Amino acid sequence: QQKLIAVLFFFFRMSNEKEKVLNQIRSRQLSNGGFPWFEGRDDWYITQYIIEDLGHLKKLGVLGSELDDVIQNAVFYCDRELVKFYEESKRLMKKEDIGLPDIAQHYLYARSFFIQWPIDNDEAFKYFLGKAETDWLKQGLYNQGLLALGIHRWKSGSSVPKKILVSLDERAQHKEELGMY
Repeated sequence: QQKLIAVLFFFFRMSNEKEKVLNQIRSRQLSNGGFPWFEGRDDWYITQYIIEDLGHLKKLGVLGSELDDVIQNAVFYCDRELVKFYEESKRLMKKEDIGLPDIAQHYLYARSFFIQWPIDNDEAFKYFLGKAETDWLKQGLYNQGLLALGIHRWKSGSSVPKKILVSLDERAQHKEELGMY
């Protein structure tokens, strides 16, 4: 009976903690949909990490629809930031091929958790998704993994994710004591 009471209190405490954290997330979001790294102005980088983590929680079934409005506002904020970044990069570099920077690779992955929401201005998105499919081999191992997942979710018929996985497997180290890394 004591164990059952302890479990009951544990679940009650966890429920209260979850509600507290959800309220904290909701209160930290700025009016433009972004989240600040510290108090003050919004930060694209940290907002993407927050939507990535919330995407993981939704995929695991830990998070329901409690924060859908917060997530949607953050996702649309990231969409706008990608467009600004794309246009500014083209303007500063004075060329059409601006490459595939880390922030855009992470965007493709983080945004892939929420493909159900449309992208208003998709020129930048299409550009970076296309670059991901052609330039994935130029990226680091971690980013190749992100791109494989992102491309797979966005373009389920693409053969690129399978190519990335084969490439990663070929370069992986296999040790009996350490496993595969």
